[in-house]
Amino acid sequence: ATEEAWSTDDVFLTPESVLKDPNRDLLYVTSFDTDYASKPAPSGFISRMSLEGEILDLHWVDGLMAPCGMDIWRDTLFVAERQHLLAVDLASGTVANRWEIPGAVFPNDVVIDDEGTVYISDTRGQNPTDSRIYRFRGGTFDVFVNAGVERANGIWIHDGWLYIGNTGDGMLKRVELDTGRMEDVISFGAGILDGIRVDEDGNLLVSHWFGRLYRITPEGDLTEILHAESQGWNIADFEYLP
Repeated sequence: ATEEAWSTDDVFLTPESVLKDPNRDLLYVTSFDTDYASKPAPSGFISRMSLEGEILDLHWVDGLMAPCGMDIWRDTLFVAERQHLLAVDLASGTVANRWEIPGAVFPNDVVIDDEGTVYISDTRGQNPTDSRIYRFRGGTFDVFVNAGVERANGIWIHDGWLYIGNTGDGMLKRVELDTGRMEDVISFGAGILDGIRVDEDGNLLVSHWFGRLYRITPEGDLTEILHAESQGWNIADFEYLP
């Protein structure tokens, strides 16, 4: 039941995350350089695109260290960067701030709640049982959740819960924001659980990095709605536009 509307030219590095700007009707895309550790200078960048797939500004923000997930609070784009949380002023496209995340290894995805609190997943692939979700508020970081999280990747907030793609055990989990209580939602088995969104009917949309996209109803019924592994696709941190 899926149909391709458009595709861009092959102009990115590894496009890791795509996010819609709700006030400007355009998309931001992070380009992750898989060889970033061996480069003499940061080579990642953020692009701006139209909703129809036109590249408006390929190197809108340049010179970034392997940028990954993003979210917007007011007029600032928050981006997960290696060991840092980055703030980009949306009006000017300039880096407004950069905070080092204490103890972070591989900051991956970002989501912001209605109060402006920023949550960042730290995948920590070399030490997966110490994976964690950081919380940033009032200018400081703390570890929001650590126990039960393993190779955390995609995160999203819905109805008072933080949803986590827990790649270590292939389980989509959720943590109640007010209490920190954790629940299992559904098991996907082996593979990388990357992007998470919720559609207008309350269905969860979850991407499996090996070219698959799933829909989970509020009742827990799972449907595969895209399977493009045979085409050589990977699906990372996607965006959903109703």
